[in-house]
Amino acid sequence: MGQSSPKQKKIMSTQPIPKSPRELLSERITNEVRDAIRYECASTEPALTEAETALIENEFLIRTRRLLDALSSAEMSSERALLAHLNDARGEANRLIRQRPLAAGTETDPAI
Repeated sequence: MGQSSPKQKKIMSTQPIPKSPRELLSERITNEVRDAIRYECASTEPALTEAETALIENEFLIRTRRLLDALSSAEMSSERALLAHLNDARGEANRLIRQRPLAAGTETDPAI
């Protein structure tokens, strides 16, 4: 008694573990930040390569995850804080885009 049959063990192990409200909120924020960064990367001329986009995205997503780990659930729920973080993500993506090496054959005036 008290032991599960192999069939019961298989059924129990295939059921997904429900995510906590905090995990769901963290996932939603991370996806919104990722979308904001991808939008900024897609809007560049000359176009970024997939590798450049991934580097910029990963750079800021690491920061986002660290920030989310440090926040309480109440702080994570703040729309004002989310909007500020999304604004920071866009600004940081643009800064990283500007810092990338110029594409071959393109030149800009450094005084601009």
